Amino acid sequence: MNELGAIQLSGGEIDAALGSFERALSQAEGSQCPQVLNNLACALLELHRPEEALQRLDQALTLEPGYVQALRQRGVVLQAMGRLSAARDELLKSLALQPADPKAWVNLALVHQECDALDEALECALKALELNPDDHSIRWLLATLLLACGRAQEAWPLFESRLFAENAIGLYAYPDLEVWLPGSQPPPASLLVVAEQGLGDCLMWMRFLPLLRAQCHRLEFCGPPALQPLVDDLGIVDRFLVPEALEETTAERFLPLLSLGLALPDVLPQAPACLRALGYQPPPERIARWRQLRQSAGESLLVGLHWQGNPQAEGRSHLRGRSMPLEALRPLQELQGCQWVSLQYGAGVEQICAADRQDWLVPWQGLVDEAPGLVDRAALLAACDVLVTTDSMVAHLAGLVGTPTLLLLHHCPEWRWRPDASPGLYPNHIALRQELPGDWRPLVVDVAARLRTGRWHR
Repeated sequence: MNELGAIQLSGGEIDAALGSFERALSQAEGSQCPQVLNNLACALLELHRPEEALQRLDQALTLEPGYVQALRQRGVVLQAMGRLSAARDELLKSLALQPADPKAWVNLALVHQECDALDEALECALKALELNPDDHSIRWLLATLLLACGRAQEAWPLFESRLFAENAIGLYAYPDLEVWLPGSQPPPASLLVVAEQGLGDCLMWMRFLPLLRAQCHRLEFCGPPALQPLVDDLGIVDRFLVPEALEETTAERFLPLLSLGLALPDVLPQAPACLRALGYQPPPERIARWRQLRQSAGESLLVGLHWQGNPQAEGRSHLRGRSMPLEALRPLQELQGCQWVSLQYGAGVEQICAADRQDWLVPWQGLVDEAPGLVDRAALLAACDVLVTTDSMVAHLAGLVGTPTLLLLHHCPEWRWRPDASPGLYPNHIALRQELPGDWRPLVVDVAARLRTGRWHR
């Protein structure tokens, strides 16, 4: 049963694995087997039941106090529970017993990263890579840490491992073309760039496409249909292809979007200039629609609100905690002279109650909810005086439009929001960062003071 459960767990059949491990545990020999208890804890953590997982690991360590896998897994569970100091201690115990364990070094690197101790995280990731130099997940982790420390030139070759790592996010499409290998091959005459990651990543990186277009005679872009109206308005490529029309490409080779760093190693310092060169403005008639609606409230500020990013992406440790509950923003409702509009779509919108729609949000919020397209959202952002948002696609869209933005960041923000990594990524953004993990209250107080006194401009 234990072996079957391990196969099911590795294949993503978590409920089935849990059942197999529980049956193995019910057998006489299983009840005294630390390995079964450890595997059961892994399944419980995958099902977001960390307290139960911790109990099973404690049972395993009672049976075998020096069981390294259980010590390491205990560190992983404690990290998931936000008990970072205790997680670090458990991982150090496991490494004292088994110092050549690359998984434990990775786990320790992730704990240090979440504590915003980047130098320590980098040291641990380098040790993990020394022990397992071909592991794509380790290489990807090391690349993001190097980027966060402003060492992009070293990061870009390692950053390619994001495409092959165990928890990789795939491309939006896979063309039947050979990939272009910058550095070892000259730019092809015709190149297809394929979108990847989330819409926020696409919006951030698209600004650099004109730099690549200068090297290629023809540049095509393949991405989700939601992006097409925006890309067409920007005029930065010769042709946009949705994944379903990929066979229509005339390109000789293709390049994943985030591999632009490998093709243009000094790209990040050019971010502000590339953004200015785009000079994007949504269609005037769409901006006029929202401005006409906002005029009904007189001279009040129109403040956009966004609080929840993609919850699937936030399962990763470096994105955990980047979103906030709408409840944390409710103190802003007491501010005078503001009207509030939600730019939340999808996950997070369920937090808006009927009282919010009546007493807090603009009377025309329903029209906003019915216009989720990126161009309409961009036009609404252009009509807003200021946006209050967490790290999300909306933050990138506001940056593209140039809307003044108060960006509320987790204690340990993603590499792109760090001044050493990409200074001036969005010149109209003011980053407000947690001092303590999970504590949004001081940031909301700061936002209220800035809105009250007009200090939301750089």
